[in-house]
Amino acid sequence: MVKPDFTQCRLRKFLGRFSLNSKTTGFSLKRATATLFLVILPLVLLVTLLHELSGLRTGIWLSTSRSQAQGPRESSETARKFLSRAHGQNPKRLSDETYPLQRPLNPKTVMSTVFLRESNINASKFDLRRGEIRAYRPHGVAAHFFLQLGTYRSSPRAFSTAGSIQRSFEDWFKPRFQCEWIGSNGTAVRAKEAKKIRPAQSFKGFYDSLIIICHFDEDVGTDGLGGKLYMKYWHQVDKYRTPETFLALVEAPSEYNASMFEPPFAYDIVYCGSPIYGDISPQRVREWVAYHTYVFGNRSHFILYDAGGFHDDVQKVLEPWVKLGRVTVQNIQQIEMYPAYYHHQHTVVNDCLMKSQFLANWTFFFDMDEYLFVEPPHSITKLLEEKTQQDVSVIRYTGKRMSTSMCSLPKANVDNATRDAINSKLWGFEKFLLHWHWEHGPRDPKYAVQARHMWAVEIHNAVLARRGQNRLLQYRDHIWFHHFHGFIINRAEGCRDFVEASENKAIAVGKSQYSGDYTIARLAKDIKQFEQAMVGKLPFIL
Repeated sequence: MVKPDFTQCRLRKFLGRFSLNSKTTGFSLKRATATLFLVILPLVLLVTLLHELSGLRTGIWLSTSRSQAQGPRESSETARKFLSRAHGQNPKRLSDETYPLQRPLNPKTVMSTVFLRESNINASKFDLRRGEIRAYRPHGVAAHFFLQLGTYRSSPRAFSTAGSIQRSFEDWFKPRFQCEWIGSNGTAVRAKEAKKIRPAQSFKGFYDSLIIICHFDEDVGTDGLGGKLYMKYWHQVDKYRTPETFLALVEAPSEYNASMFEPPFAYDIVYCGSPIYGDISPQRVREWVAYHTYVFGNRSHFILYDAGGFHDDVQKVLEPWVKLGRVTVQNIQQIEMYPAYYHHQHTVVNDCLMKSQFLANWTFFFDMDEYLFVEPPHSITKLLEEKTQQDVSVIRYTGKRMSTSMCSLPKANVDNATRDAINSKLWGFEKFLLHWHWEHGPRDPKYAVQARHMWAVEIHNAVLARRGQNRLLQYRDHIWFHHFHGFIINRAEGCRDFVEASENKAIAVGKSQYSGDYTIARLAKDIKQFEQAMVGKLPFIL
């Protein structure tokens, strides 16, 4: 018995689908149709696929290996035709703008800006004589090597720069910096390798604060004719990259003044603020500025850094003080493009340190939710004068943590509606009167420095003083600050709970101990009158 051929049956069944069901249609038509679909078309597709794969494998190699034998024009045409075939474009329409790989990859061009988009590559260090030449083609700009915020003269022969560096690059390669001064008459003086300080390397962020200090062996630019300070840096991968140079500072003619480095200065006190960001309460900014312009006296100035927090309502309460010359606002919102710890906080405070080094005798560093207080009969000016005479260059002081949700009940027995109406008209430091007794004692100290004696600072400490100027005074009496943590970003009424509190009398709220503290609240009336006299009536905008 003959077994049925199932393969033949399936084939006949498949071919039957293509039958025209006509008597005039013979088996020869079916055979031709089968040959077309089963043999010829797959063969054509296979040949086309192999042709394309062969072109992809050999196209770049051919344009590379034959570049020596072909002229530049013929070699370029080879690459142009290969790319047009691979991408379905007209060869005549290909250009550097539409596709950067139109040129052949050969040792003379592979390291050019056509491919790597960089101008400081030392191509001679790459051996491109063997193998198929491949190259990375960078797209976009994800990071920069160094972000310069400001460069300042620190002495007749020294300059300081505050900026941010890409953290991983600094950690791995330890790049070097060097400064060169070019006078207006063309004379050039080169300094030794610059000193680098990282005041915040323990903090997280894509960029890290870096302070660069350049020392020259002789005075530069002291002739008053002006000049330029250039900074050169090495990536430390010196085998592949050449050094790069950027213009760090331009000093105009007659800008140099030999008397600028020593007192008397324009101010007794300069305040340096951290970058302000977020939805800030205009009323809290108003209260803080009025309070500290009163406490610091007329010979004080405030440098504030706007990282996006000084919106239109905040500007309404700041602008009168700016016009009066008591406040300067630095707009640094563009640095938000480059992620770093607390909006480049360490770079900002060091920029302010350098900016204030010859503006004032003392520079204070604390935040805008902290209120400095000097215990009577002392005053801030007399205290600083005394410490200056004692050659103290750093004063550290601690703070009291205040509650920003609990308020003291009014003395009069009133209903809740009247109570809320009274509290809504009070300034923040008038109604948040409860001092939290933290079990570990004071924390997060802040400080004041004689800026001209400092090279760098950190958020809670002066990092590096100049040689012979490291006298530090740790204050626990007479001067401290009240810390209203986070209430500057609360644009609603803050009093959520009311308790009966007496000054210096401890009360228990849950597991925490509090006591009333009225020291700065007593100044509210005088400060409001001072503000009215200085800038007139300002709007109350929470």
